[in-house]
Amino acid sequence: MGWVQMTFPKTLQPKNFIKISAVVMEKGAVDVIIKNYSKDSLLPQYQMVVLFDNKSIAVQVKHAISAFFNIRYIRIGEIENKDWKKKAIDEFPLINIKNNLYIHPKWKHPPNNNIQHMVINTGISFGSGNHSTTKLCLEWIAESSEIQGCYVLDYGCGTGILAISSLLFGAKSVIATDIDPNALKETKKNAKDNNITDKKLQVCTIDKVPNNPVDILFANLYSFSTLVILEPILRQLIKIDGLILLSGFQSKESKHVEKTYFENFDIKNRLVKNDWVLLVAKRQL
Repeated sequence: MGWVQMTFPKTLQPKNFIKISAVVMEKGAVDVIIKNYSKDSLLPQYQMVVLFDNKSIAVQVKHAISAFFNIRYIRIGEIENKDWKKKAIDEFPLINIKNNLYIHPKWKHPPNNNIQHMVINTGISFGSGNHSTTKLCLEWIAESSEIQGCYVLDYGCGTGILAISSLLFGAKSVIATDIDPNALKETKKNAKDNNITDKKLQVCTIDKVPNNPVDILFANLYSFSTLVILEPILRQLIKIDGLILLSGFQSKESKHVEKTYFENFDIKNRLVKNDWVLLVAKRQL
């Protein structure tokens, strides 16, 4: 027996994935997978694919979903490979950070158990570890001794990848925050999969971030303009002589960020990968 695959258009917004997933599973879908089509784009690109074992049910669901959610161009096609999900799983790349850290989904294990490893499951939040900005931050964490024993804040945590890796490499405690409630859920899930306790990792909304300044703050955000606007807020969240790591912008945009942070921070390092930049700066005032 063949399988039937329902493919949603790439223009479908991730905010609709959860509602649609619930509906299709209730109406007879076998499984739902979210494919990540991002390469080195800062904004991740996702597509929803649903698997059925009955074509007539798939057609009925297509019509119902199209009408209710006003979605056009949902495609249905038969496939013979029953191991399609396994194939997608097997193709998920292991991410090796400077031979100090392996990042992998829960269902795929790294080849070398002597290297630190971290479970980050695929989801609809930014932060799989594959993008250059995230890799720059992870490389700094994996190679820097400054993370040891520090209090850390991950501002815009996404999947929690920087928060969790900071704890794995010796941070004393970490706060992870984001404006997206789905990101906070993903962070909690990934923390549990890495055996991180609530005592070590506090996950909260932006308005619940404690007033106590931290030693190190990560702000791997979507655009340089966001970092420029947030400078007064982020500065108050860091101790004097504490470090801020800023990323999410390209080389041509770096001058705007550096100009904004120059007055109150000493730029210690400027790291570049595929034209994406990580600034490491120490708070002076």
